[in-house]
Amino acid sequence: MSGSLIPNGKQQYFDANGTPLAGGKVYYYIPYTTTAKNTWQDINLSILNTNPIILDAAGECIAWGAGAYRQQVYDVNNNLIWDQYTYGISPTGSNFISQEEVQTATQGQTQFSLTTITYTPGINSLVVFVNGSKQLVNINYTETSSSVVTFASGLNVGDVVDFYASLPASAQNTSNAVTVSYYPPFTNGVATNVQAKLAQTVSVKDFGAKGDGTTDDTTAIQNALNLGQPVYIPYTANGYLVSSTLNATANITCDGFLLANTSFASTVISVNNALYTTKLVVQGLRVQPKTSLVSSSIGIKVTGSNTELRNCQSQNFDIGIQVASYGIILNNCWARQNNTNLSAYAPTSSNEINDLMVNGGSYDSAIQYSCYIGDTRFSTTVASTDQMGVNVIFTNANFDGAPSLFNRVFNLTLQSCYWETTTSSKQGIVLGNSSYGGLIRNVVISNCYFSTIDYPIYCNTSVRNLIVKDNYYGPGSSGASAPLCGLYYQGLGGAGSFQYLRNESTGNFIAQEVHTGYLSISLASVIFSGATIYDDFLANGVQSAPLQTSASNWYPNGITADGHKNISSVACRYKTTPKTSVAGTLSSFAFTCTTLSDCYYFNGGDRFTGTGAASTGGYVQSVDYLTGIITLSLSGGPSSGSATISQVAVTFS
Repeated sequence: MSGSLIPNGKQQYFDANGTPLAGGKVYYYIPYTTTAKNTWQDINLSILNTNPIILDAAGECIAWGAGAYRQQVYDVNNNLIWDQYTYGISPTGSNFISQEEVQTATQGQTQFSLTTITYTPGINSLVVFVNGSKQLVNINYTETSSSVVTFASGLNVGDVVDFYASLPASAQNTSNAVTVSYYPPFTNGVATNVQAKLAQTVSVKDFGAKGDGTTDDTTAIQNALNLGQPVYIPYTANGYLVSSTLNATANITCDGFLLANTSFASTVISVNNALYTTKLVVQGLRVQPKTSLVSSSIGIKVTGSNTELRNCQSQNFDIGIQVASYGIILNNCWARQNNTNLSAYAPTSSNEINDLMVNGGSYDSAIQYSCYIGDTRFSTTVASTDQMGVNVIFTNANFDGAPSLFNRVFNLTLQSCYWETTTSSKQGIVLGNSSYGGLIRNVVISNCYFSTIDYPIYCNTSVRNLIVKDNYYGPGSSGASAPLCGLYYQGLGGAGSFQYLRNESTGNFIAQEVHTGYLSISLASVIFSGATIYDDFLANGVQSAPLQTSASNWYPNGITADGHKNISSVACRYKTTPKTSVAGTLSSFAFTCTTLSDCYYFNGGDRFTGTGAASTGGYVQSVDYLTGIITLSLSGGPSSGSATISQVAVTFS
C-alpha cells in the first residue's frame, strides 16, 4: 500500500504582497460566461456556498466543486486580484479532466442529446447544472444513455444547461498546453508555455506519421519538413514508409529510419540548404528499402551547400549517399551493400564538389564502387576539360568490397584510411579515368592500410603531382603474402610526376612494387653514364625505391624529359639481373605470357630484345599482372605470332 500527499483542507488567498485577503470575495461562474456556478462546503456537494464566497479573517474558505469554473478573486475593496479558468480536483488526490458541454434549452424541452461528451450511466460520472444550480439524478433528470439525458419536467426557454463528465487524468489528458507554463531551469531563463517549448522542435508524429512500416508516411513527413524548422523523427521498430522523394531544408535529428517503398526508383530524401552562411545538419538519419535494391534509387542526396551529415546510414540502394554541392562534410557515416556506396559529382560549374570532407565512417560491401568521386555517370554542365571540384579530403574512413574511384578533382588527400577486399577489379584506390586525362592532380595518399587487394593504388591516367608515402600493404588476394603491385602508374606520353616514399608491406610484392607504364610513349632518348636510355619515364618523375641495393629492382630516379639527371643515384630502366626468354603469343602489341608469373618480372619502360614475332625488340608500355598480358612498343610495328622476349642487361660504372 502506498500513500499520497493530503492537500490543505481550506483554500487561502493572498494579495500581491503575500498578505491574506481578509474579507475578500471569490466568485465562481460557468467558464467564459458571467453565469454563476455553485460550489459547496462539503465533499458530497450538499451544502451550498454563497456566490461570492466571503473570505474569513485569514483569507480562507472551503470550496468543493464539480467540473470547470471561471474564478474571480477580489480584495475587500473590490480590487480584482485575478480572473482565471480552473477545475475541481477529486478527493483521492488524482486529477480529473473535465468533459463539458453547455446547451440552451427550448421551451418545455426535456430530452438533451450530448454531442461532444459521453459518460457512464449509474456511476455518478455525470453532473448536471441548470442556470448554475445542481440537478439531482433520478429526481430532476434520468441518465437515459451514455449520450442522452432526460429531465422530469420541461425546462424554460433560454435555460443554460451545463453537463459535466469527469475522467481520471490517467485515462485522458486534454489540458491546453498554452495554459501550462514552462520555466527554464537556467539563470536568466525566460518563462514561456509548454506549447511554445514543444514547438521548438517539430516531430513527424505531430503531423500524423505512424512509423509502422505499412502506412505511407510521405505526406506527414513532408508536411513537417515544409515548416523549415528542425525536425525530429522518433524511433519506431518498423520504420516510416516513403513512396516519393522527401525534400528537407532544415536540420533533422533521427532516431528511427525511412523505409523506401517496394520498387522505389528515385531519391528517398534530398537535403538542400539554400543558405550557405548557415550550416544544415542531418544527424542519425537511416534509410533503407522495404525489399531489395532497385536500379536508379538513391538513399540520401545532398544538393545544397554547407551541409553536414552526422552518423547517417544508407543501405541497399543503387547509390547510398550522393553529394552534388560544395562545402559538404560526412562525419562517421555508414553506407553499405549499395551498388555505389558514396557518389559525388558537380551538376553545374557553380555547384562543384569543392571542400568535400569525409571523416571516419564505413563504406563497405559495395557492389560496383565503394566510392566514386567525380562521378561522370550523372548529367553535368561542367565542360569535359574541367575538374568537378578541388580540396577533397578523406580521413579515417573504411572502404570494402569494390574499388574507390577518384576522378576530375584537384587537391585530393587520402589519409589514414583502410581498403580491403575488392572482389572484381582487385583495385583499391583508382585514380583518374582514361577519358579525362590530366583531370586529377595534386594527390597525397599517406598512412593508409590495404589488405587482400592486388592493386592497392591504380592510376588509369597521368596524375600530376602524386605523393604516395608511409602506407602499409597487407596481404594480397587469394592468400598471397603481399599485393601484386603497390602503385600501378601509367601516364599519357610521360606527362605527370610522382613520389613513392617510405612504404611498407607484409612481404615481397608478387610483381613490381611500383609499375610505371604508358598509354603512349615518345621515342626520344637521352644519354646517361655511357648508355643510351630511352625517354620512357615520366617527365620530372621521381621514384625512391625501397631497396636501393637490390639487384632485382629498377631505379628510374633522376631521369627527366629534358635530359637532366641525378648522377648520385642509379638511374635506368634496365635490369642488372634480367629475365630472359619469356615465351608467349603476340597479337599486334599485346604479348600474352605462356606462364602468368613471368610477367611479374617486367615493368613499364623495360628495354627488351625478342625472337619470333617480337624479333625487332623495343620496350614495354605496361603490364597487366592479373592477366599476364604485356603491352609492347615494337620497333618494327605491330606483329602477331609466337615469340619470346628478354630484358636487356646493363652494368653501371
